[in-house]
Formats: sequence, C-alpha cells, structure tokens
Amino acid sequence: MKKHSIILSLCTCVLLFNGCMPDISPPISKKDLKIRSPFEESTRYSHALRKLGKMITAYEGDPVKIQSKPIINSTSSPNELPQDISRMLITAINKIGENVIYVPYDPQYILNEAQTGAQINRILPDIVISGAITEYDKNVIERKKGINVDLAFGEGKGETDVGFSQDHAKSNTKISLDLQLLNYSNMTMFPGIQTENSIIIYKNLKNREFGFSIFGNGLGLNGSIGVNQGKHEALRLLVEFSILELIGKYYNIPYWKLLPHGKEDQDVIYRERIKFRKIQKDRKVATALIQRMLYLHGYNVTVNGNYDQKTVKALKSYAKDYKSKVKKLGINEDTYISLYLTLPVQKAAAIVERERFLR
Repeated sequence: MKKHSIILSLCTCVLLFNGCMPDISPPISKKDLKIRSPFEESTRYSHALRKLGKMITAYEGDPVKIQSKPIINSTSSPNELPQDISRMLITAINKIGENVIYVPYDPQYILNEAQTGAQINRILPDIVISGAITEYDKNVIERKKGINVDLAFGEGKGETDVGFSQDHAKSNTKISLDLQLLNYSNMTMFPGIQTENSIIIYKNLKNREFGFSIFGNGLGLNGSIGVNQGKHEALRLLVEFSILELIGKYYNIPYWKLLPHGKEDQDVIYRERIKFRKIQKDRKVATALIQRMLYLHGYNVTVNGNYDQKTVKALKSYAKDYKSKVKKLGINEDTYISLYLTLPVQKAAAIVERERFLR
C-alpha cells in the first residue's frame, strides 16, 4: 500500500509538471526581449577617439592622410569571424576628426568615373595601415561546476527515480589583431609603430535540469540560457583600441591618458626623450621648446629662446600647480618630459586652434 501511495504521488507530480510545463530556465527580462529601435553604435572607446583628435591639435600635430590595406581574417577559422574588418577600421579612423583624413582605395570606381568624363583630383595618402586578425583561440579558459542529486524509491529495485542537477560553465575565447604602419612614399614600415592587441570574449552558460524517471521511462525538463558577448562587438572594441594606440604612437603623444586605467607607453616617452636630447646642445632651441610647452599650459611666457625671469616664474608656478616631482626644473630633459606628460589637452588645443585661425 505504501509503495502504491508513493507511485501515485509521483504520477500526480508528473501530470502537474506535464500540464504546466514550468520554465526552469534563468529568467529573461522584458528589456532583453524587447526589440530595440535603430541606434547609433557607441563603444567605450568612441569618446576617446574623438578626444584623440583634440590631443593631436594640442601637441601641434599636422593633419595626416591615411589609407588602409584590407584587414583580413588570417586565422585557421574562416567561418567563425568576419573575413574583412576594414569597414570597422575606417569608422574608427573617421571618429578621430579632421586631423586624420581617410583616403579610400577604390581604383575600379575611379576608372569607371573617368570613363564617364568625370575629373577626380586624387589625394594621395601619407601613411598606410596594414594588418590582420592573427589569432582566434576558442575555450582558452574553461570552468565547469555542477551539483547532481539522485533519489531512488522501490525498495532498492530502482523502480522510481527522482533527480536534480545544476551546471554552470564558463569559457573564454581569445581574438588577436595586429596592425602596422607604412610610409606611402616608399612602402617601408615605421619602426616601433605597430600594435598587437587581444580581447577575451566571455561566454557563460547556466543549465538546470530537473527530471523524473518512473520504471525507466523518463520525463525531462531542462532549460538553458547562454550569455555570449558578441564576437563582432568584441572585434569593434579591439579595432578602436588598436587605432587609438597606432595613431597615438605615430604622433608620439600620450594617448594612454585617454583610456581608463591606461598605462604609460615607455616607447613613446623614450622617443620624446631622444627628441629633446638631439636639440639640447643648442640651448636657445631647447629653451624655446620649454617655453612653448609652458605657454601651452597657459603660463605667461614669451617664446624667445632666452631663459628670462618670465620663464623662471612660470616654472615655479608650474611646480606648484602640478606638484612636479622633478628635482631641478629648468632647461633639461626631465623638465621637458614632465611638461609633455601634463599638457592640458583642452586648454592647449584652444590656444593652437586660435593661432591657426589667425594665421
């Protein structure tokens, strides 16, 4: 009698589950289900790219015309990733603004237009970007954990089973992008100006399964929901980050200050030190460079190459305002690097723009 009662109870549960068919998947919010209206794509680096244009102006960089070779997928997984991400690269470059002008490469279009009588005044680029997606490694890191509980009834004969299991898995996928910069006039690469960056895509999968099995005939209810950061979105982030670094290195400016938790690029700083060492033998030229940096910081100095009282006063004010750690401020390498790293971008860009407008 007791055995029949247990079986009857379990059958009742089965019918209830079968009738209601509960969804035991992790819930999906209404916000996730709602179809979104078209929207402007914006990433965490979009604003940084726009600020890079201002930084180029602040450091008195000249506008540059840029072109790119096709940036293709050169990995052994041609179907997993886009074959060509050049369009993403073009969009990233255009976000920088007027200091970096993209020159499209479309000879067939130009030829067709010429045949119709159109006169196109072609602009040649100064620099060219080359590169490729170089790595695609799936499941670089994989973690799995789970709980499994099974109960059996029927006096050890295993005639009735009740089981519950819950699994949680995480896997990471790595994508790498390499970019280089070439001189258009001679097709040689700029030494030391390249990027090799990677991004990790996180994939989470939660799976819960609750099942009954009566006399070996099972009823299974399972639900799973995967949260997968899109590969295309990850690629766009990787492209924008790499362009920010590549153009920053080309202009030799502290681009890392535009990134949250950005780390100093020691190669960029070293090249700036070499630049000052080459001119410091001519004290007048070195003094004028220090004066120019002080002026772009907003101090009242005259750029005349003379180490005058205005310059001394400005250096003292700078040491106080920026809490400079340079032991001896003056016409020296450490003073220049300190001024170079602390240049206020918005203020300096406004000064340079005003000067260019008045020319």
